[in-house]
Amino acid sequence: MIKFYDEIENAKKILYDNSTSGLVATNIQDAIDELASSDGGGTAESVSYDNSLTTLSAMNVQDAIDEICRNLGWLLPGNKGLFGGGNDGSFQDVMDYIDITTPSNASDFGDLTVAREYLAGVDNGTNNRGVFGGGYYTSNILDYINITVLGNASDFGDLTVARYSLAGVDNGTNNRGVFGGGYNGSRLNVMDYIDITTPSNASDFGDLTVERNGLAGVENS
Repeated sequence: MIKFYDEIENAKKILYDNSTSGLVATNIQDAIDELASSDGGGTAESVSYDNSLTTLSAMNVQDAIDEICRNLGWLLPGNKGLFGGGNDGSFQDVMDYIDITTPSNASDFGDLTVAREYLAGVDNGTNNRGVFGGGYYTSNILDYINITVLGNASDFGDLTVARYSLAGVDNGTNNRGVFGGGYNGSRLNVMDYIDITTPSNASDFGDLTVERNGLAGVENS
């Protein structure tokens, strides 16, 4: 779900001092490409890396970059999962994340705009935006995060109907998210949708066949 360095930095934007290396490259991207080309392998994985002066375990350039990204909380494409909100005796605004490829404890990501429970989430895959919607008590809040960047959520807009105990589905990189069902004093059949790339209020999508809350959603994106 991560587009490497998207909206954080681009390797071409990071200056590289070539004064002691003999390379002609003046940015990190070009330096890696130059090393890979000179090694004949054509990839950063084929270029050896001397880790003797670092705390890294990597032995090649590709693994060194990946290891640094993991240490900074920047995960490789498809590998970051986020959880938001909840209740541990009081409403929580906590967001934490995991590397889905590696069993381990979660780490702090940042905070939702409002502490709440029974919310739902959608995302647009490798375009790196996640949106949380609704929540208890009877919230119409939509807030979003850039999944690549540790930090607090920002306001995205509002659902068409304030509610909690709803579900979310999306079609990944096609950028549509749909929130369905929920409860706001009565069970609802509401579905509303957003363009995940564009902060704005949700629009009516249609109705579920049955008014209900506590439902779940799946998709084939």
